[in-house]
Amino acid sequence: LPWFAWCLFGASIRTMSARSLSRRLPTPAGPAAIPLRALAFLGRHSLAFYLAHLPALYGLGWLVSRALASR
Repeated sequence: LPWFAWCLFGASIRTMSARSLSRRLPTPAGPAAIPLRALAFLGRHSLAFYLAHLPALYGLGWLVSRALASR
């Protein structure tokens, strides 16, 4: 329970900085904004991305190990 204060502190700092940044920074547009939108999408859906890429990495590692073992 004592560590909950640090969680609240971090959440309040994040909320305050998000509000102030959204007022100060312009939203990029055009083709230059595509990488930024992709990073923002991954940031908003980080758990889904993490859970989706792990089976792919494990599968790739398994395939490589099977290929090297068959030599």
